Amino acid sequence: MPKHKSSISKASSYQDMGAYWDEHDLSDVWEQTEPVDIAIDIQSTRKYYALASVEVDVLADSGAVHLCISEHIRLQLELEEIDKKEVTLADGTSRSVPYVGPIELRFKNRIGFAGALVPHFT
Repeated sequence: MPKHKSSISKASSYQDMGAYWDEHDLSDVWEQTEPVDIAIDIQSTRKYYALASVEVDVLADSGAVHLCISEHIRLQLELEEIDKKEVTLADGTSRSVPYVGPIELRFKNRIGFAGALVPHFT
């Protein structure tokens, strides 16, 4: 690790660097700076596009821990799998199922976001 992390603050840690800039302004040290050419390529990992909302009638189980949706709804909402979750079914068997999201949920005057399990039943 280099002795100093910053040529201007002479800080040896990020904490010291933060403390320096809490007390100083770039105008205090402008003469110590020099122009540089830099190219930044910022790419979002998120996809932004409009989808038609999907209204569905649902059954709510007061003992449910997770939201579950069908593969058909997942396809309509174009949700990608973000994880796998191990679930135990009512018959006691376990299986790994896709976890997708985020899903915006609206009920009366409330709004929330959640992920959902997508169980495949055969």
